[in-house]
Amino acid sequence: MSKINKFEIIVQHILENQREKVHYDIQQEKINYGVSQNIYGKFHKEKYLKLGVKEGDIPMAKDVEELSMDEIINFYYQLYIKNHVEKIVDPNTAYLFFDTLVNLGTRNATLFIQKICRTTKDGIFNKVIISTLNNMNQKDLQHELIQSRILFLEEAIKRNPLKKRNYENWISNLDQLQEQIDKGIMPGLEDQKLEQYESKPQFQNMLGQFKDEIELEKKIRGINFNSMKFFIDVQEDIHLTDLATALLVLSDPKLSKQEKMIKFNLNPVFSLNQEEVQQQEKLNWPDEFVKRNVINDTEFAKVLFESSHQLQQISLGIAADGKTPFKYPRELELCGLKSYQNFGSMMGSQQIYKFILYPQKCVYSYQDGQFLIESIQIKCKAKQIEIMKQQIIEKDIKDSNDQGVLFAEKFSEIYEKISKYYPIFKRLEQLFKAVILATQMIEKNVHIDSDLLKTSSLISYNLPKTISILKSEYQQKDAKLNKSNKEKSLFRFTLEEIDTSCQNKIEQKAINNQLKFNNLTEIDIPYFQQKKCGSCSRMIESQLLNLAYNNCSIHVSDSCYSCIQLIQADNQILHKIEETEFTFHKTCFEVYEQRKSSEFDFDFENAL
Repeated sequence: MSKINKFEIIVQHILENQREKVHYDIQQEKINYGVSQNIYGKFHKEKYLKLGVKEGDIPMAKDVEELSMDEIINFYYQLYIKNHVEKIVDPNTAYLFFDTLVNLGTRNATLFIQKICRTTKDGIFNKVIISTLNNMNQKDLQHELIQSRILFLEEAIKRNPLKKRNYENWISNLDQLQEQIDKGIMPGLEDQKLEQYESKPQFQNMLGQFKDEIELEKKIRGINFNSMKFFIDVQEDIHLTDLATALLVLSDPKLSKQEKMIKFNLNPVFSLNQEEVQQQEKLNWPDEFVKRNVINDTEFAKVLFESSHQLQQISLGIAADGKTPFKYPRELELCGLKSYQNFGSMMGSQQIYKFILYPQKCVYSYQDGQFLIESIQIKCKAKQIEIMKQQIIEKDIKDSNDQGVLFAEKFSEIYEKISKYYPIFKRLEQLFKAVILATQMIEKNVHIDSDLLKTSSLISYNLPKTISILKSEYQQKDAKLNKSNKEKSLFRFTLEEIDTSCQNKIEQKAINNQLKFNNLTEIDIPYFQQKKCGSCSRMIESQLLNLAYNNCSIHVSDSCYSCIQLIQADNQILHKIEETEFTFHKTCFEVYEQRKSSEFDFDFENAL
């Protein structure tokens, strides 16, 4: 988890540094938060070529001026991973190197480091240079890198005097960088302690205005069981904390198979007189089975309650204060949404209903050990409730014109539109997906650390167990007072339930499935037991740990010199670099031969 949080902090600094750079550069090229049209075009083209699309069939790249903050951050994350910045242990060095390659290009940034580390100058950020720089004095390295940048800029101006107009800004930026590094981008914090630090206010302040877009751990879409990494996308999707809560339940050895369910009920607290019901209680499952906190007070439970309470308001037509009539948005009114009492031929009925939200269908893709959730369909179901001796008895409803059934059908029909006005239902959809993904991980026997799960999921909100019940008032003639036509006031209330169990899982079999997977970024699964590399201070990657390696990817002989991923025997090439033999993937070696260079690129606006 820590490497992702390191990126979050680094990219926040990058975005703030590039904030004023929404402009045209010397060559009259549009720049948006440091991303030029030329660079984004190259990134776009490379992505499609990697997907197997022929060059002539690649669609035109988006205008950088139209890029959303999500897309800009995704661009930077791809750059961050592609250049192995996450493998640099010291966060300040990682930040300085990343800022250098963002502003001066990958080759130049790498050559600076290779010169400082006195290693082979080939412009390729490889496993040797990473190992060397991680073992250097970081303060000395940072100082030399900044000095190298100053000398480089002075040389660039000699070659092209037009660049002189930007010199003062460049030096000012370097002064700012030096100041940030001197203070430390994560002051007084060691990298391995990030998990404990991330929930503190200082961390949230670091993320600033870009916090929602930066948090990659809220954008999970699936899992690659081969690399043991999560797939992430640009838009918000499954939250890591929700997934941790689901895994905590489904992997708990103390829970029976029947107890491994995640449900929520919002039920009335009965007094001897049903008409005097004043409170309703929150019931989380499996907590109610085992009489201990499992999901209670987590973010997961909070979403379950808030979505139930919102459904209750919509179904009764009463706002959260229990007095004000619920105001339905005009679009939803035009779609036919209204309180359940206003549906069907039984208007005015005294029946009590329970409304249940559940994932009725999940469509997923699965190919070569890769699992991706494509879509999910959420349904609302109505059940009739009878209360006998303060016991709740549920009954299925057979009448298709029943007002409760009609309300539930309408809610299901326009669920997506309702979610636009009430985002809590979108969050509920993410919870449902988290349970589906957790179930898949359990079925595939992914080994996880229960202590890490608890740390990730159990954020206490100290929410009250009971709240005031919502009731809608209606009038009924009193039989005893019928002659005088007097009426007495009665109240309706509803019960709510959220059931996270998916009814149907349907695999989407398509020819282009692999393209979908290739177009997604991967991040580490943080729930494996952590273990340090036997040759350096880095933590061993999840995939290697799962394969029982004792070293990280930098220090295993089976990893590629260039991409630093594991190589299978039938896909390797041995190549000598200054009398030392290294292993490459065949395709990586071809790229290495094309791109290696010991010459600086002074046209650095186009060098990324």
